[in-house]
Amino acid sequence: MSSAKITLPWLLQGVGAPMYMVPLLVPIRESGSLIPQFLMAGMVERAKKYKYLWCIASVRQGICILITGIVAFKATGVIAGWMIISLLVVFSLARCLASISSKAALAKTIPKSKRGKTNGWTASAAGGLSIVFGLIFYGGWVGTTGQYVNSAVVGALLLVAGGCWFLAAAIFSGLTEVRNEKKTKKHGESLWKYYKPLSKDRVFLRYVTARALFLSTALSAPYYILLVANSSAFSTGVLGMFIIASGCASLLFGSVWGKLSDDSSRKVMITAGFLAAVTGLLVWLLYHQNSPIVLQSWFVPASYFFLEGCHQGVRVARKTFVVNISDADSRVAYVSASNTLIGMLLLISGVFIALASTLTVHGTIAMFSVVSLIGCCVAYGLPEAEREPVTSQAPYLP
Repeated sequence: MSSAKITLPWLLQGVGAPMYMVPLLVPIRESGSLIPQFLMAGMVERAKKYKYLWCIASVRQGICILITGIVAFKATGVIAGWMIISLLVVFSLARCLASISSKAALAKTIPKSKRGKTNGWTASAAGGLSIVFGLIFYGGWVGTTGQYVNSAVVGALLLVAGGCWFLAAAIFSGLTEVRNEKKTKKHGESLWKYYKPLSKDRVFLRYVTARALFLSTALSAPYYILLVANSSAFSTGVLGMFIIASGCASLLFGSVWGKLSDDSSRKVMITAGFLAAVTGLLVWLLYHQNSPIVLQSWFVPASYFFLEGCHQGVRVARKTFVVNISDADSRVAYVSASNTLIGMLLLISGVFIALASTLTVHGTIAMFSVVSLIGCCVAYGLPEAEREPVTSQAPYLP
């Protein structure tokens, strides 16, 4: 409901923010929630119960989204754009804490054979809720200004989304979790522990490389929005179609990818990444050939549906993989080290954004599709984390 791939790009358009801000949304949200994990890992390990850290992070995220909704009502232009970007930075820092603590809580409370299903059903349940709100927009049951999307409408959606984080915190606080009794070193003394996986474990390095390449499935998403952002199709109804497409993808694919990930998260990463690349290349080809089908109002939302379904597969599988290749003593270190490195790479992705500015929108989608194909090649050399002992002696390159 507050997606940096759908809702926030639409909001920036609605408040009249500069176009160059749109491609910044996903890298800022992702890098801000990943880079600080290297510093937060020690705090998470010292916590007596992981669930309370997640609840704190959830409340902070809710506050940021509520304020973003208020900005949608009160501000316009460049000022509104930078306020939204700034709030997204603060939101991402809270999401950083949530990312580590949620995986630690998952590994502590859910057996290995059910972690993929848990991630999958989480995505499916969220998708079902998204469909409800998408139908509200698509059905015209919210106010609009003429044909175009009204930023106040998106602001109202964000107010509801912010409230959901408070509800989530209340529910998660009731999770049954055994108190941690293990004592850990002070954070300053244990930083090497969080760097070690990157320097010693070749399997982990290959996983991080593949995950970095699969970022293309997320980074390409806003460009699907831009395909229709400046056309007559830029309306509240089409916003509803995108939200419905995202919700349906999560609802239909989340649990399926989760179940398959419990069998082989490696294969799911490869399959989902490949299908995302095929989707993007098909969109590029049809636009490049000026096919009449691209003029249909359903075409881009339908393409986004397939992209989001594939992204769900990559997301569920890589979460399951990193939890399963680590043990209780190293899990927080592996999660935080991989996320920190990925966050740094996302900042470097600004180079790709600069390159993308020289391409057409559909050309940029094709570029990200090629990157995803390279990710499939790298992931092919990963071991089966669910079936065999994972060894750090596996070769890093094919």
